[in-house]
Parts: sequence; structure tokens; C-alpha cells
Amino acid sequence: TLASDFISRWYPALLALLGAAIAVTRNDRLDRLTLTWTGVVFFIVLLADAGPLRFIGTADRLLLLIYLPLSILAATAIGCMARDTIQVRNIVIVLLTVVGVVSMGVVLYSYAGSWALPQEDYAAMMWLSEQNFNDTVCINLDETGAWIYPLTGIEVAKSRTNIGFNNRLPNMVIDNPNNSSLIKGLKKIKHENVVIFVSNVSLSRPGYVPPFSVHHKPYPTLKMNFSNKYYEDIYDKGTFIFKLKK
Repeated sequence: TLASDFISRWYPALLALLGAAIAVTRNDRLDRLTLTWTGVVFFIVLLADAGPLRFIGTADRLLLLIYLPLSILAATAIGCMARDTIQVRNIVIVLLTVVGVVSMGVVLYSYAGSWALPQEDYAAMMWLSEQNFNDTVCINLDETGAWIYPLTGIEVAKSRTNIGFNNRLPNMVIDNPNNSSLIKGLKKIKHENVVIFVSNVSLSRPGYVPPFSVHHKPYPTLKMNFSNKYYEDIYDKGTFIFKLKK
């Protein structure tokens, strides 16, 4: 699961919602303005999620853009507690503590179990590491594949580490895995085994952009017509791994 994805999207918004609830109980002008601003922002996000304002962006991307303002709002709301009674302060502190502990527990559990990767991708990488392929290089098609080297020790193809490797090859695999120019380029790679890692994220969520990664490309929409003439399907349990036939 992408539990950390959910937390990173909505945790600041939950804090802001709590801040709005506190602001409702205040009577001074600053709190009313803060409450109004929060309501307008959430209304815009809901309309973007529902469709009418989708042209300005998706709900999760909008929340990322207002992460800092939401955090400031949460801090302001907590600061307002200084003027409240001890009983109110204690209730809010307990709520914040419970939300924080549960949220961080979910995040840490997702990392401890499979390094925050979808279980299918993590299992595929662990399977790949157990095959003891000699002199192997992996073609990575999206950001998920960046975990292959640290988790398995198998080299991920890059032009600076694989002399003669063309950086256009991953995009060529995405466009058409059976392209003759692509096959020639893959066969020029000077490794005994060339494998292509197709992540479960790309298959199940094409176009997905992880939180806090605005400079990364969206996960690609793949054509899964890998021909048996050129490739051997060596793993297909939610995540696919293809081995080039040489």
C-alpha cells in the first residue's frame, strides 16, 4: 500500500481542519479571517476533486501547493490555545498526540514492511535479488525502479555507468518494446543479462505523480506487447520483469 502517500497528502489538511474548529470558538477578527480562508481553500480543493475546477489541478497537487500555509494555520490554531482553559488545551493536545502517533505509526510501518513500495514491486525486487544472475543490468522505466540497486545490488542502466547506453532506451521501451532500433540498442549493452522492470505502480496508476516530486516525470502508460521473439517473461505477479533474449 501507499500509506505514506495518503499521510503526506492529507495530514496537513487534517491539522488545518482542527485549526478551523478552534477558530470557530474564537471571536476576534484574525480567527474569523483564518476560518474564512480555510473554508474557501477547502471548497476550491473539493471542486477540483469533483470536476468543475479540475483544470487548475488535482486535489492532491493543490494540497501540496498549500502545504506551508496549512501548516502555518495549524501552528496559529495551536498558539490560540494559550488563551484557553487548561481543560481545552489538554483535550487538543491529546487529539494532536493521538493523530501524530497514529499517522507516524502508519508511515513507519509502511517503510518497515516494504520500504514504502507497493508490496508487488517489493516482492518482485526481492525475487530478482534471489536469482543470482551473473553480470546483470536492469532497465528502469519509472521512479519505483530506482530502488532496485539499493535493495538488490543489481545495477540500474545509466549512460555514465554503462558505456554506450543510450538514455532514450527506456522511453523507447515505453513507446514500443518491439522496436527494431530498441532491440539493437539493448543488445549493444555489454552485460550478460539485460532485464526490464515494469512496476506495479505504472501498470495500476499510469500518470501517477508521487507527493513532493513535482520535478519528476509522471509514471508512464506502457504498452505490454513484449514479443516472445525478443523477451522472456520471467516474473508476472502484479509486477513484470522481462529478460532480453540475446
